[in-house]
Amino acid sequence: MVVNAYENIFKELSLNVIKVAADPGAIGGSTSHEYHIESAVGEDTLKLCDKCGDAVNIELYTDVHQPKNCQYGSCTEKRRTVKGIELAHTFLLGDRYSKPLNVTYRSKENKPEYTYMGCYGIGVSRLLAAAVEVLSTSSHMKMPRVISPYQLVIIPQKKGYKFEETLHIAEQVYDELERIPSTRGEVVIDNRFNQSIGQRIRDAKLMGFPLALCVSKQALASEGGDETVEILDLYEGESQRVALQEITSYLSARVATVQHHLV
Repeated sequence: MVVNAYENIFKELSLNVIKVAADPGAIGGSTSHEYHIESAVGEDTLKLCDKCGDAVNIELYTDVHQPKNCQYGSCTEKRRTVKGIELAHTFLLGDRYSKPLNVTYRSKENKPEYTYMGCYGIGVSRLLAAAVEVLSTSSHMKMPRVISPYQLVIIPQKKGYKFEETLHIAEQVYDELERIPSTRGEVVIDNRFNQSIGQRIRDAKLMGFPLALCVSKQALASEGGDETVEILDLYEGESQRVALQEITSYLSARVATVQHHLV
C-alpha cells in the first residue's frame, strides 16, 4: 500500500522517479526500496535494466563484484549505470523490532502473533530541491506545478503611458480570482512598476511561476476592438491572447486543473 501510494504521489508530481532495491542498513528488515530521481549530481549510483525495469542501488552489493547484466528472473539484459538523488525510502521490517520487544496481537484463531512492521518517509524539502535541480535551467527555475507556491503572476504595464488603466485591469482580475476558491491564494501582482514587462517576465521564470498574465498598453484594445490580455505558460514556452471578459473563467479553470491532482 505504501509503495503504491508513493508511486501515485510521484506520478501526480510528474516526476520520473526510479524505485530501486536498497540496503536496509542499520534499520534492518527483510526488504528496502529507495525512490530516486535521475541526476548527474546525485550521490547514489544505480544499476537499471531498461528491458524488465529492475533497478538496484549498488550499495546493496556486499562484495566488490557487481554483475553487469540484469539478474531479475530470466532477464539477462545489460544494465546501465546512472546517478540518482534519493527522495524517499520504504522499509519492510517484519518482526525485526516486534519480536525482541514482544509486541503481539491476537490472530483470528486467537493466537498471539508478532506485529508485522514497516517504516517509510518522503524527504519533502529534498524532493523540492531535487525537482528544481532536474527540471530547471540556468535561466529558468521549474518545479512540479502542484507544489509551486503560486500558479500565476500578474504583470501590469510599466509606469508611464496607460499605466493607470493597465494597473486597474490587473487589480480587477486579481480581486476576481481571489473570490474564486480554486484560485484564492494562488495569484500575486508584480508591483515593481519601474521595471518593464520583459524584465519582470525574466524574473518570473527565475522565481518559478508557471503562468504569467501580461497586461500591457497594447492589450487594452486589439485590432478588433475587444480588450485582450496575454497569458504566458512559462513552463511550456507558449502564449495566447484571451478576451478580458473571459480571463477569470479561463484562469480559474487552468488552476483548478492543477489543483485536481492534489485531491
